Amino acid sequence: MMRKILAAVILAVSLMMFSSATWALPGATVTYVETSTTNGWRYDYSVVNTSMDDSNFFGLLLYFQDGTTDIETFLSNMTTPSGFSGSYGNESLPGGELTTYVAAFADGPESFIAPGGIFTGFGFDVTYRLGDNPFVAYFAQGDTPYDISGTSVAGPPPVAPEPVSSVLFLIGVATLGVRGYLKKK
Repeated sequence: MMRKILAAVILAVSLMMFSSATWALPGATVTYVETSTTNGWRYDYSVVNTSMDDSNFFGLLLYFQDGTTDIETFLSNMTTPSGFSGSYGNESLPGGELTTYVAAFADGPESFIAPGGIFTGFGFDVTYRLGDNPFVAYFAQGDTPYDISGTSVAGPPPVAPEPVSSVLFLIGVATLGVRGYLKKK
C-alpha cells in the first residue's frame, strides 16, 4: 500500500514539474476590435502578456499591405497608450518583398507590461479592411530582449489565464484521488 501511495505522490510531483516547465514560456495573445468608420476601418489592438516567466512585453509590430510605398494615403489617427510611442513605415523582407508595418514600443522599462498584464490603447484608422495580421511581439527577460511571431485575431481582449488556479485544481484532484483510494483500503 505504501508503494502505491509513494508512486501516486511521485506521479503527481512529476506532473506538476512538467506542467510548470511548460508554463515557463513567453507568449502573447493579440486581438483587435474592428469598427467601420466613414472613411474606412478603425482597428484597436489589445495584447495579453501570457508569459509564465518573468518576460515583460515592450513592443508590438504589425505587418500588412505588401508593396505599399505611401502609407500616409491609407493610415491615420494612430493612438498609443501612455508610456508607448507609435511608428509606421515600410520594410524590405528577405527576398526583396516590400511590407508596410505599424508599431508601438515602450518608451522605457517603467512602461513594460508584466506577465498577466494587458496592453490596450494602440489603434489606427485605415481606408480598407485589414482583417487578421501577422505580428511580432517583443519581450525582455532581464536585460535579454527577444520576440515571438503570430497572427492577430478578431475579438474582445481575452482574460489572462491564471496558472496558479490550474495548479491548485490539479493538487485538489490529486488529493481527492489519493484520499478516495485510501478510504477504499
